Amino acid sequence: MFYFQVNVNFSFVSGFGFSLAFLPTMTMVGRYFDKRRTLANALAWLGACTGNFAFPPFFQFLIDCYGWRGALVVISGIALNCCVCGALLKPIRHPAGDTTVRSTYHQGETITGDNVYRPEKDVTYTTALPKAYGRSKMSGFTLLRKRQFVLYLFSFAFLYFGYYVPFVHLVPRAVYLGAGEYQAAFLISILSVGDIIGRVVIGMVPEFPKYGKLHKYVMTASMLGVCSLLCPLAVTYTAMLVHSVVYGFVNGLIIPLTFAVAADLVGTERLASAIGLLMMAEGISASAGPPVAGALHDLTGNYNMSFLAAGSSMVLAGIIMIPVMLSNNKKEQPQFNAELVNSTERDDDRLETVYERLTTL
Repeated sequence: MFYFQVNVNFSFVSGFGFSLAFLPTMTMVGRYFDKRRTLANALAWLGACTGNFAFPPFFQFLIDCYGWRGALVVISGIALNCCVCGALLKPIRHPAGDTTVRSTYHQGETITGDNVYRPEKDVTYTTALPKAYGRSKMSGFTLLRKRQFVLYLFSFAFLYFGYYVPFVHLVPRAVYLGAGEYQAAFLISILSVGDIIGRVVIGMVPEFPKYGKLHKYVMTASMLGVCSLLCPLAVTYTAMLVHSVVYGFVNGLIIPLTFAVAADLVGTERLASAIGLLMMAEGISASAGPPVAGALHDLTGNYNMSFLAAGSSMVLAGIIMIPVMLSNNKKEQPQFNAELVNSTERDDDRLETVYERLTTL
């Protein structure tokens, strides 16, 4: 019974509470910043990787001093400060006032006949659009009709299927290969150092017209998968440290991009619904990834297949978004302006006519 209570508390109660705190935080960051949104997300995520760096040794210290029960009490008090931080979030209030918007919606008919009467003055009709056009649908499930977002949802699921495997199995693998407990725990801390550097770097990288956030996401997701695929080669403690730093750096590159890409795909008005669906996909995949990796360890007797499966899943996450990236590239290409060409041809004809008249004089 005790084992069941602990699992319910940590898996459902804590996860539900942290999701309530996480969703509005990332949504407000996306709405606060229109420019340099990637940098804003990177700075917002710095707190997470800083905690990953500082808390593991601190938690081990609390357990040594107060036991696991006392440590949980202290950790709960620290987590309660999220309520104070949540009180600082302010909704964006737009100044009230009348705004005149020129409508671009029009409907006309072609009239063919011998006698067509044209009024001397332009006739303007004013009507009210239906309520359905004036209010955007904020239901999250309507986003599932958008093919690009559905592909991103699958990519997100594959990404987080393998994302947490190194965080869960990196320390047991180090102990399995002969490292001490504190040495193994230090791998997570050094991973967080690379994470901090990566998040700062991705926020400062300028965006080019042909290479936007989606290109960066595809590249970094594939790189993260390759880092996990190379983990079985790190068998010495020095190699584990190098792998942890590199994996943390690439991890820091991709995390700020995840919700920035979502904002570009669906817009800031529907970002909250998009993040909700993405977090649901992440929760399902993340809850399945580490247990599957553990089952592979039990079957094979080592952690090689666990990291290979995680890396393959993350590489697949990048591959899934390649069609979306290519389709966006086609949309950004300049369209063929037929009206401009026709206008140019008419001007050339007029010039030829004028030239002919001048030569006949």
